[in-house]
Amino acid sequence: MAKPSTSYVLYNAMKEAGDSGLTREQIAELLNVQVNSVGVYLFGLRKFYNAKFDTIKSGRKILCYKLVDAEKMNVPTNRRMKKPLVTAKAVKVIETNSVVAPDKDLEISEFTDREFNDIKASLGLL
Repeated sequence: MAKPSTSYVLYNAMKEAGDSGLTREQIAELLNVQVNSVGVYLFGLRKFYNAKFDTIKSGRKILCYKLVDAEKMNVPTNRRMKKPLVTAKAVKVIETNSVVAPDKDLEISEFTDREFNDIKASLGLL
């Protein structure tokens, strides 16, 4: 099974905490990060998944964070894999005097010398 994303781990922990909320130290321990980095993960939840937080303060000091409307959020369980931009394909050149160039659909096309010279002539390179 794939490792869950940090956003999903934080979301579940804050959802389970409910009205009691989580302190910065608890979040740092849960995510195995430094206390100073907790704000980055909270900002990520807020920006990417439209999370809303209530903060419980004592003067200017924030005691804990509470997640509001957790049921409306849709946080993916795993980080999405990025697909490679170009897939590797085996290329076999049959003619020795042809030029191989990628097509629009990343298919390999072969140009003969005649076609290549026509392209150069149309571009004014000949």
